[in-house]
Amino acid sequence: MQMQHSSSLHQLQVLLDQIGLIDFQFKKNRQKNRFNIFNLLERKFDEVNLHSKLIYELINPKAEHCFGLIFLEKLLGQFGILGFELNNVKVRKEYKKIDILISNNKQAIVIENKLWAPDQPEQLQRYYDILFNEGYRDIKLFYLSIDGKEPDDNSTGNLILLESYKQVLFTVSYETDIDQWLEYCVKEAYNHPPLRETLLQYRSLVQEISGKTMNKEEMDEIIDFLAEGDNVLKAKKIAENWKNVKWFTEWYFWRDLETIINGEYEVLDYMKYDSNKLSSVVHNSRNRNPWYGIMFRIGEFSGADAHLLIERSFSDVYYGLTMIVNGKRNLNEDPKFSELAKRVLEFSDWGVEEYWIAGHYCEPKINFESFSNDSTLKLLNDDFRAKYLNDLWLLIKQFVIMVQQVLGDYNTQPNITPHSKS
Repeated sequence: MQMQHSSSLHQLQVLLDQIGLIDFQFKKNRQKNRFNIFNLLERKFDEVNLHSKLIYELINPKAEHCFGLIFLEKLLGQFGILGFELNNVKVRKEYKKIDILISNNKQAIVIENKLWAPDQPEQLQRYYDILFNEGYRDIKLFYLSIDGKEPDDNSTGNLILLESYKQVLFTVSYETDIDQWLEYCVKEAYNHPPLRETLLQYRSLVQEISGKTMNKEEMDEIIDFLAEGDNVLKAKKIAENWKNVKWFTEWYFWRDLETIINGEYEVLDYMKYDSNKLSSVVHNSRNRNPWYGIMFRIGEFSGADAHLLIERSFSDVYYGLTMIVNGKRNLNEDPKFSELAKRVLEFSDWGVEEYWIAGHYCEPKINFESFSNDSTLKLLNDDFRAKYLNDLWLLIKQFVIMVQQVLGDYNTQPNITPHSKS
C-alpha cells in the first residue's frame, strides 16, 4: 500500500515538473508584458475609484470614448438582458449609493460591484425598494463579484420572498462576464490606440485578480499535455485538493506567525484567526467573514489601548495601528486621534480609515482570497514561509517601535513589557 502511495506521488511530481517546463517556456513572454499602469498606481483592488468608475465610463453613452451605446449594448448582452429599451437610457454612478444604475423610463438595472467589500445589511433589498418607490416595476439586480458568488442572506433581505426573485437577482463575475465583455471592447477599439491599450491593460488586470494569467498558447499546450495518457486523471487529484491547499497555506501562515509573535508579545483572542473562520471563508460561497488575524497591545493613547493588528480581508493582508476603547474597536476617525494619526502617517502606507489609524501592506503582497500570486502560493513551502514571516516580523517590529515612540511623546506608555514565557 505504501509503495502504491509513493508511486502515485511520483507520478504527480512528474506531471508538475512537465507543466513547470511548459510554464518556463512562456515565462519570458509574460515578463515582457508585465507593465500595467493599474498595478503601478497600486489601485488594482479599488472597487469605487477604479473598477466601478471604469465600467461606468465605458457603458455611459455620453462618455468621451465616442462609441455611444456600443459598449453598453454588449454588456447587456453579456449579462443576458433582452428587450431593454435604449432610446431614453441613462447611466449613473453612485446614485443613492448604487454602484452603477442603468435605467430608462420603465426599466432599471443595478450593478452592485463586490470585488472585495463586504455585503451590507439589506443592501440589495434597499436598492430594489428605492427603485420600486420611484415607479420602476422591471428591476434587475446584478451582483458582480470575482467568481460569481452568491450575495449574503443579510444583503438580500426579503427579496427572496418575491415571486419573481429569480428574475430579479442575478450573479455575474469578473472572471467570465467582465473578461469576455472586455474582449469585445478591445476588438471594437482596435483603431483607437489610447482606448485599446487602456482596455488591454485593464483586461490583463481583471484576469490577474481572477487568477487567469495564462495566454491562449500556453493554455493550449497544457491542455494538449493533459490529454496524453492519464495525465488529466493525475491533475484531477490536484484540483480536488485545491481548497485544502488554500486552507493549509493560510493556516500555516497564521500559526507560524503567532509562534514568532508569542516570543515577544501576548496574542489576544479578539479578532483572532481560528480553524472555523478559515473553513468558513475558504469553503463557503455565502455569508463569509474574512476579517480576522492576529492582534497584540503596544501602548495606550488618550484612554484608548493601542494595538497592532495583522488582518486578512477580501484583498491583501496588511497590518496597522488600531485602537480599543472599553473592549471594542473604536472608530478611529474620532477627532481625538487626529494628531496621533498625523504623526504616524509619516511612516505609513495609508492613513485614517474607519477602524484604523495607519498601517502597511505585507510585502511582497499576499492575497488569500484570490490565491493566485506567486508570493501567496509559495507560502505553502516551509522554507519560503519561514523567510517571509521573519522578514515580515522585522518590518512589523520596526513599525511598532516608531508608533511607541510617538505614543511616548504624548506621555503615555511608550514601552510595553514584552510577553514573557515562563
